[in-house]
Amino acid sequence: MALNYIVSAKKASVVTDAVVGNFTGDEDMNLILAKINRLEIVKLASDGLKVVQEVPVFDLSGLSICQVLPSPCIQTRDSLLILTAKNHLAIVAWDVEKNELMTRVAGNVCDRVGRPSDSIRLAYISQDSNGRHMKTVELSVVEKELKTVSKQDNIETEARMIIPVPQPCGGVVVVGQETILYNSEDNVYLTISPNTMNRALFTCYAPVDTNGQRILLADDQGVLYMLVLDVDTKGPSPCVKDLKIESLGETTIAECLVYLDNGVLFVGSRFGDSQLVRLTSQPNIENNSFVQVLQTFTNLAPIRDIAVMECDGQNQIITCSGAFKEGSLRIIRNGIGIDEAASVDIPGVKGIFTLKVDSKLDNYLIVSLSSETHILAMNGEELEDTQLLDLETDEHTLWAGMLGSSQTVLQVTSTSVLLAQEGSKKTIWKPSHSSFIDLVSVNQESGQLVVACGTRVCYLKCREMTISEIASTIFHDEVACIDVGTIDSEESSIIAIGFWKHHRIALYSLPNITEFGVRNLLGALLEMKKATVGTQPPSLNRFHSRGQMHIFVCSDRPAVIFSSNGKLVFSNVNLRIVTHVCALNSSSYRNSLVMSDGETIVIGTVDEIQKLHIRTVSLGESVRRVVHQPETSTMAILVSRPVDTDRYSVSKMASAKSASKCSAGQRPSVSIDATDGDVHSVVTLDDNTFEYLHCHELGPCEQALSVISAKLGDDPVTYYIVGTALVYSDETESKNGRILVFESGKGSERTHLRLVHEKEIRGAPFSMDTLNGKLIVAINSSVRLFEWTAEKELRLECSHFNYITALFIKVKGDQVLVGDLMRSITILNYKAVESIFEEVAKDYRGMWMSAVEFIDAETALGAEAGHNLFTCEIDRGTDNADEKRRLAEAGMFYLGEMVNVFQRGSLVSSHVDNPLPIEKPILFGTVDGTIGLIVQLPEKYFKFFSDVEKGVARETDNCMRIDHAVYRQFTSEKIVDKAVGFIDGDLVESLLDMPQETAAAALADIQRPG
Repeated sequence: MALNYIVSAKKASVVTDAVVGNFTGDEDMNLILAKINRLEIVKLASDGLKVVQEVPVFDLSGLSICQVLPSPCIQTRDSLLILTAKNHLAIVAWDVEKNELMTRVAGNVCDRVGRPSDSIRLAYISQDSNGRHMKTVELSVVEKELKTVSKQDNIETEARMIIPVPQPCGGVVVVGQETILYNSEDNVYLTISPNTMNRALFTCYAPVDTNGQRILLADDQGVLYMLVLDVDTKGPSPCVKDLKIESLGETTIAECLVYLDNGVLFVGSRFGDSQLVRLTSQPNIENNSFVQVLQTFTNLAPIRDIAVMECDGQNQIITCSGAFKEGSLRIIRNGIGIDEAASVDIPGVKGIFTLKVDSKLDNYLIVSLSSETHILAMNGEELEDTQLLDLETDEHTLWAGMLGSSQTVLQVTSTSVLLAQEGSKKTIWKPSHSSFIDLVSVNQESGQLVVACGTRVCYLKCREMTISEIASTIFHDEVACIDVGTIDSEESSIIAIGFWKHHRIALYSLPNITEFGVRNLLGALLEMKKATVGTQPPSLNRFHSRGQMHIFVCSDRPAVIFSSNGKLVFSNVNLRIVTHVCALNSSSYRNSLVMSDGETIVIGTVDEIQKLHIRTVSLGESVRRVVHQPETSTMAILVSRPVDTDRYSVSKMASAKSASKCSAGQRPSVSIDATDGDVHSVVTLDDNTFEYLHCHELGPCEQALSVISAKLGDDPVTYYIVGTALVYSDETESKNGRILVFESGKGSERTHLRLVHEKEIRGAPFSMDTLNGKLIVAINSSVRLFEWTAEKELRLECSHFNYITALFIKVKGDQVLVGDLMRSITILNYKAVESIFEEVAKDYRGMWMSAVEFIDAETALGAEAGHNLFTCEIDRGTDNADEKRRLAEAGMFYLGEMVNVFQRGSLVSSHVDNPLPIEKPILFGTVDGTIGLIVQLPEKYFKFFSDVEKGVARETDNCMRIDHAVYRQFTSEKIVDKAVGFIDGDLVESLLDMPQETAAAALADIQRPG
């Protein structure tokens, strides 16, 4: 039985709703974001949006609505009302003393007990055979009926949005694709049909003023509009006399809009990155836009496909993310990215330091070698070897830098400590007994430094060109490492010393170097954490990024240590070797790092410090599938764009182009499907630079559905194989399609994609894989196997039927897993001798499948459209022939998101100490942008984590007050059953963020696995 541990590597990033209010403080302006299964409480600061807290929301169908409630008279802060799709409601507020969210009331509003409002007026749009109509009704409790107040017949056929207008004007605004209608409370109608709208399909709105006279609108093309209600205030009561609308510019495709203050707007997106933008009073000269992007928030949704590839010995995944103009590839790896800006070859580097002499920015680079030091002047992007202030250049420099904000340079070599300043004689301190300086640590701001000479440690203080030896101590052990420093600019009061013998770390107080405390590395330290940082001796270096201090670990596997939720987190850096590093902030290289691998110095900037490094390759059109071909160092993607678009897109920018079309079943090109549809293309890219190499455009109404990279038969060439179908709006399913076999060139010929063979088929090839060197394809309601002949042609070998629509194919050995549109999953066995498929077993439940994958040859993993996961296995323990043909239920779990793709692979590296024996890692991507991981655990570990899960759930106070077991139970139209066979890793790992007392209570009486 498969025992699964499921956890999110990247949580859902789509923003479905957002509100603004004074939530965490009287003067705080907070933005609250709804992200499927959690709330994100954000504070608006001068330098952007800062996340205050993430709050998980347990609900059977995810978060749908949230609204800020005005603060009561006795309070000065707003409360938040949360209403979910399953009618769970909660009112929450911020507890200032505990600095956390508290639930004021929670329940389910489906209760029939309770009195509805006595009077309520509703406006709605209805549709019948004569068109669309808007009707306003009023609820009468006394007469128990809805009374019609007004009715506007035959409004625009595409009208789909009603915007309430607050008093004193009142009424509603009805927005369509071509017209905007205003209906006042006394049934006065105003209609405009401006050319500015250009058949816009509006998706959301946001009022700017409390009186509703200015309204922001966003459409499905990412265009932002301002609707202005021109109000006549001369009469007895204000009334709307005209409507005006103006295009402001482009944003991301909006799912929700929230106007914050002072022209600042938050744009939440489902199909692209969310944005914080400013509305300017004057348009930008270049693009005539009133929109200025201030901040961008990464959103991977919707993830339609995933490919796993190896780069520099580390796995990274490529996702097909976004849609329409926001379509993109996201390159995700477990670590932090360094974007290289410049490099220079300098072998034998032993240290790198920066100086700012007569400048507010760094203008000198000190490069220390084994027996000499080079001083490099930075002139723009150029480095020039020079002399400076009579600094020592004939020795190895251990440390160099400026003292505080002065113009005094401190240099420490292996024989002396030196102070130098323009116009002054340099000051030198040397250790007694002619000993050499082995180690040094400096607090630049306070002028404190500690030097180690074998077993002797000296504490020095530098001030105004003087060096004073404050104290010195001789230890029994030789010093291995030393550090004096503080997290702020104050003077250090403690130094840390590590010794070679007995692996000791000791803390000593200054200025007398008296023992402060000792910790033994063999077990006395509590909550120890280990991480692999290579095979070479590492060194630790402080640096600042975006106002936060972090630790850069130099080694042959460099990493950054940073703090997240009060815990230390290790994250790999995308460089192979880093031996030395220092911060650089010069005129040409702002907020950068200088790094050396011993042979080359690299200057680069650090990406945002986070666990996952995400890089974006914008495509400008929707992307459906991606596959990697390491043999040619290329990847292929399937993309689509509107026929009449003039936007930038990957298919238009490729270096080389070709085209072909399906001849069978092709209709005249003047059909409405051909003129108003999308153009589908196959595009190849370089797998390192992501340069667009070749675009092969398909014919009218022909859609690219599937692609794989594979070798066929005895042919040594690796091919891209693409499945296409002719899709017409008046057909329930495709009747014709093609299988295209492409060969990509190598080296300089990679821009050439040659069509080797095309096979016409009767249907749509939804999924493909290889089976023993042959091509297996899911075509409409059948599974078909093709062999590759010596003439480089595909020949049908055998077929298997009995499906509604076979959507997914996965292969493991001779076993084939088929996912059906609505008949769950089936496992087939291919018999090569008889050249037939034999049905081994199937799941007879009615499941609408969205993705499938093999766990092993006898166990399958499935995701269905109701946001559930399940596992099935072949029952080998029964003697009943009918039971053997039925897949046995093994696991059930409610995920809360629809999975689009499963892919074998992992981003997570095992820890050094006692790695868990996890097996068969499977990545998955969802419609809402989650990247998750499913692994299998041995039974004893599964039982342990199951106990931990129950303990954490017991101590977790969810804001909706919904039990975790109820939240995760498998729920569909016909099935409601408890979760089995899965551990909720997100809940288990929330233990790390709990207070120590709460975590101890959660783990009470839990036995560790033996």
